[in-house]
Amino acid sequence: MSAQPAAAKVALFSPYLGGISRQQALASALTTLGEGAAEGERPVEDREGHRFRLSWQAGLAPLEPVECELVFPGLPDVRYSFTVACYELVGWLMDWHDQPEPRDLPQRFWQWLILGST
Repeated sequence: MSAQPAAAKVALFSPYLGGISRQQALASALTTLGEGAAEGERPVEDREGHRFRLSWQAGLAPLEPVECELVFPGLPDVRYSFTVACYELVGWLMDWHDQPEPRDLPQRFWQWLILGST
């Protein structure tokens, strides 16, 4: 990806995700968006965490719906399929990038997924 399209995409998504205050995180998240998947681990207190893989069909615009799938390799019967606005996915990926390895998705993602609220 050349610098011009990357800068244009950052500018396109920026109003939805904190403006210029998190441009580096936004640029990283947009790179991951283009890769179509992110992997990490959901910690569990006093036990080994659950590895996960979140995948999607990359969206091109902030309000474009993106179909996503969340799977847990160690729990083959647990699978979530959902659709969100592309900017919402990018926001989760921005927070995912802020995590140390193994990365977890932000708490607001898990609340939305399980409880249907942010």
